[in-house]
Amino acid sequence: MAIYHLTAKTVSRGVSVSAAARSDYIERSGRYASDHAELLHKGHGNMPAWAEAAPRNYWEAADTHERANGRLFKQLEFALPKELPPERQIALAASFCREMARTKDGPLPYSFAVHKGHDKENPHCHLLISERVNDGLAREPGLWFKRAAKDPTTGGAKKTNELRPREWLLQCRGLWAERANHALRLAGYEARIDHRTLEAQGIDRAPTTHLGPSVAAMERKGIHTMRGNRNRQREDTVLKATPQVEHKPAPAPTLEECQAALLEIAKQENYKTDSYYQAQIQPYMEYFDEAEDKAEAFAFCRERMQADMTTEAPRLKEMSRELSERLRRFGGTGSKQAALVQEAMNHIRLAPEREQAFAEVVRGIDMALERSRGLRR
Repeated sequence: MAIYHLTAKTVSRGVSVSAAARSDYIERSGRYASDHAELLHKGHGNMPAWAEAAPRNYWEAADTHERANGRLFKQLEFALPKELPPERQIALAASFCREMARTKDGPLPYSFAVHKGHDKENPHCHLLISERVNDGLAREPGLWFKRAAKDPTTGGAKKTNELRPREWLLQCRGLWAERANHALRLAGYEARIDHRTLEAQGIDRAPTTHLGPSVAAMERKGIHTMRGNRNRQREDTVLKATPQVEHKPAPAPTLEECQAALLEIAKQENYKTDSYYQAQIQPYMEYFDEAEDKAEAFAFCRERMQADMTTEAPRLKEMSRELSERLRRFGGTGSKQAALVQEAMNHIRLAPEREQAFAEVVRGIDMALERSRGLRR
């Protein structure tokens, strides 16, 4: 079943600390290459130009140029729901890492890697985030890690303070539970994770002991361990029933409230025009406007829109590209083809089964193309 596990650690420069070595570890390269088979996916983002093609250059430069005792990176490690197939695990991890590297000060350079885990039983993700904001100004590595100046062109990349307060970690933990549960719900699984303490959840038992990969492997083989025995003893404890609280249904949102909520989600994709954001939410706004149960429709639209911007984004882009390629065979103006693709994608985004809807659209295009070829003959 899905488990909640997220840890955060701040790593500062020291005699035995190396950001480049940590990068090698999560990417299973260099001295860790013998474990490369465990690597499911790796990625990075917001890197300066000199590290865009080779993100390890960034972490190596941090080791060289960051000031003594300076903070090298923030490290997150979190368990991925093993119910999800690998491609959805990757999409979920990638979208969460992008969000963690977004601050009010600007985007932060980051690297992440998804590991299959021991016997594929504990898939997880490692994330390294630099605190230095990529403001778009060109700086060589030596200048990048200098102190920031009043004139940004003469100083180093500014360090954000957003990752330092404890509140950031609490928000991070809550957000991961929300994103993971959202992905599980979309995939049709009932499993959920909860970032809250057992006491906050109303569960009267002591926390279980984290087994770790080697002990977990022994337990799977039927070998009882001290850690496993402690967990089994705790599981035998009778849980107190959580009191049921009657909640009054919240009032249904208005059309304007729905639009504002969906726009806020759509604008996770930065640097787009207002017309682009409006086009993104259009099919959901029409769906909401026509629905009788506004509260249920709002929940559906908000959940689907969030998926469009995170876990479902890569697949939606693939669908759009394939439809564009197929429609080019008909000829016609580019604007007309774009309008047809947009109309088809709006239908697919609202469909209960997106893959089935996509297959039907493709089939319709292919049939129309065959008919047009027959007429030309």
